[in-house]
Amino acid sequence: GNWSLTLDSPPDWSQVASTADLFTYDDAMEEFKQGARVRIAKSLGVRTAQVVITNVSEGSVKVGFTVADLTPDMKERILSSDVTGKLRQQFSTFKEMQISPAVLALHFDLDSLDDKGHKDFSTGSTTFQVGPPAKKRTYHQPSGWTRYGLKVLGKYDSDTWLHPFGDPGNWYRAFHGTGRAGDSTASRQAAHSIVDTGFEPSKSGKIGPGVYVSPFIDYVQGYGGKVHVDTTNGCKQFLFALQVAVEPGSIMREDYPRGGGDNQEWTAPPNSVRPYGLLIKDTQAGECAIA
Repeated sequence: GNWSLTLDSPPDWSQVASTADLFTYDDAMEEFKQGARVRIAKSLGVRTAQVVITNVSEGSVKVGFTVADLTPDMKERILSSDVTGKLRQQFSTFKEMQISPAVLALHFDLDSLDDKGHKDFSTGSTTFQVGPPAKKRTYHQPSGWTRYGLKVLGKYDSDTWLHPFGDPGNWYRAFHGTGRAGDSTASRQAAHSIVDTGFEPSKSGKIGPGVYVSPFIDYVQGYGGKVHVDTTNGCKQFLFALQVAVEPGSIMREDYPRGGGDNQEWTAPPNSVRPYGLLIKDTQAGECAIA
């Protein structure tokens, strides 16, 4: 898959005076690319020859790269390691990597993600009215979470169920947790199965059969999955859940009202619930040994 890291400026080892110089002089760029390949390879534990720099662009310094000829064992090892922390050690001006370490630990293929759907809700959120005229419902953005978009545009006959936002054809927004599937491995596998093949309806839920979702992320958090990532700063625990769209008119039952009167649980048929985002929340230190 495609990877991307962002640097505030050329790192010290590049011996380039400024970002402008990097993009002005061809020899400086070639030297930077070679140095970046060596350091990326060291961070990932692969051979330098396997690292291919696909592009270097301005806006700070953005380095796109791929890793060729990865065996399943190599991919598993990379995905379970602290890639972000290791890159930070190799690049003195490291700013960010495009994908959260939790996404890597969940083993989602980066090619299944769509950066047009990425959004950071960690600093707050708001509400919107979504759906057809006279049948709108409130979309409560997932405050405190970060969304990684799934590649779903073009998957169905029309994209208006999701895009553009505000279209009267938009489906309702809601959330689904897979934590009740079992331990972290089982809940991760359940999330993968939903993204790959769709939902399986519950047969014995509290308000009857169907796919259970909630318009409130804080409610779903209690059903969310957990993943532990062993980082260079110690073990960190992340929560994960799916952001989904629910077809208007498909809600079969709803119950458990909260203070404002809105129900916290909805059920709908499987083909009326579509996942479109992976939600990640950084929570606290955890025991990596029990991940």
